[in-house]
Amino acid sequence: FFAGFKLVRMDDLPQAQRALERSRAWGPREVNALYELGNVYARMGRFNDAENAYRQALDANAGYDEIYFNLGTVYNVNLGRPDQAAKFYQASWAINPLSNELDNALSAFYLREPAKYLEPALGVLGEAVRDFPANSNYWNNYGYVLSLAKRWSEAEDAYERALAISPDLATAERNLAGLAAQSGRPRAKVLDVLADMRSVDAAIGRRDYSDAIVSAAGSIARRAPEIAKARFVYGSLLLARGRSAEAAAQLEAAVAREPGRAAARVNPTTPHCARQAMGRCSWAQRAGWQRRGEGKALRCFPRLDGRITNSRRRCSRAGSIISRTGSAPAKEAIPEFRNSRLRRSTSSG
Repeated sequence: FFAGFKLVRMDDLPQAQRALERSRAWGPREVNALYELGNVYARMGRFNDAENAYRQALDANAGYDEIYFNLGTVYNVNLGRPDQAAKFYQASWAINPLSNELDNALSAFYLREPAKYLEPALGVLGEAVRDFPANSNYWNNYGYVLSLAKRWSEAEDAYERALAISPDLATAERNLAGLAAQSGRPRAKVLDVLADMRSVDAAIGRRDYSDAIVSAAGSIARRAPEIAKARFVYGSLLLARGRSAEAAAQLEAAVAREPGRAAARVNPTTPHCARQAMGRCSWAQRAGWQRRGEGKALRCFPRLDGRITNSRRRCSRAGSIISRTGSAPAKEAIPEFRNSRLRRSTSSG
């Protein structure tokens, strides 16, 4: 097994296959060796063999979320058996419900058939936004399934949360705009704020830091103080106009609003208190701003955590969750999500 494990990390798949097959033949069956063999088969395009190896790994030890996940991915992506994939994704999530990658993969799977999987999608995405509240895509997708359930007020709030995190997330803006027509609710005020933000962005792209643009940015920041980017843009414009004390208040408010995302590229003339606060964060880098407030905000989505958690807990909840499904009238879908991928083990034995 250890020879095969090393060869996998060296990307020598044929030799790794032979070593891991010898490990399997030697016996007794060992979960890590079988799991790695399944990964090798999958990477070599031998998906039926991968299915068999993953199932043997589960027979050896049924407590690893990544085995369920990869087997579900083989069924879903490679063998064209999505109904079989569902129960393995659900079992994986039952073992490790705090995994960002699992939340993303399972919700993406459900959103392909939202009418069929409405209730489980609501459950997974409800937990995803609780556990990863800074992920705008989760909020957008949660808003989408809430709208399918005709929970209009909650859907509007979810879309607005998505846009507060990522004001340039066009999918969430389109979904929020469509919500008024679907529900009969008034048009959300934040939609006008976003339109005004684009106008200010365009002016900044032309290096227009006039009083009118500063005033417009200030109006946006006052109308939508929950949008960290709005506070950052206003603070940057104030700084460009030499109003450093006022700028510091806005920049620090942006940091306080989203402490993990505010400015890493700070103008050298920023007051010391703002530099200290902004230097701890990365929001401006995410927004694509350059020194001295020049440049244009860029759209950027949160990256999935690529780390794999090797949970060794038994799947005590799997029996009740594997068969759980839901249904609701189908609606036009505009979800945004990433596709699931095969995951490699991080275990060494």
